[in-house]
Amino acid sequence: MSKVFYIPTIAYNKNCAISLYYDNYISLGGSHGITIRNSDTWDIQNGEFIQLCQLFEYGVDEISLIRKSIENKIREDINAMGPVYYEDYRNNITENFRVNNFFLLPEGIVIYFQQYVIAPFPAGIPEFLIPYDEGVTAEPECL
Repeated sequence: MSKVFYIPTIAYNKNCAISLYYDNYISLGGSHGITIRNSDTWDIQNGEFIQLCQLFEYGVDEISLIRKSIENKIREDINAMGPVYYEDYRNNITENFRVNNFFLLPEGIVIYFQQYVIAPFPAGIPEFLIPYDEGVTAEPECL
């Protein structure tokens, strides 16, 4: 018998924006289930989705900046904890990066990857915080 749990989380709710993610946990009776994460970020003034590119200064190559930040964080984690990611994590990041896989926190933008994509099951859903930085990233604002 399968079990499905839907767990929503409001991660950010200010500055005329709301950002949430929802984890869908599916158990088919094996040793562990799998969690699939989805997320939405909304401009509540106009009722439209906020796209990842809208959170970066015009002209910034946000994809390259994000990938570089993630790779730096993974190297730090590997140096501190050993091999917690798959050896080919760089290729996995490039091949599996999805512009919709983000949500906001008061501290910055969180980029996430699904389970098993860049790390084994014990790593869960890997998350990477890109802090708000004037001139590069911007926290949403009310107009």
